[in-house]
Amino acid sequence: MVMYYVRVRIMKEAVGVSPYGGDLNKWPSRLVDAFVLLQDEHSRVENMRNAVQQQSQRQNSKQFSAK
Repeated sequence: MVMYYVRVRIMKEAVGVSPYGGDLNKWPSRLVDAFVLLQDEHSRVENMRNAVQQQSQRQNSKQFSAK
């Protein structure tokens, strides 16, 4: 399921298409539910990654200012 989600994301980003079209009523409901959960998790991980990056940049900035 995760690999299929990744492939669908890549297809959408690369060429702007999805396997069932843009109308979610044409998608299998379990697939939509799974993709919503996977997208939520993906967003959560990206937010954590951004927070760590920002914290690291602030620490590097403080160290540079202190010198």
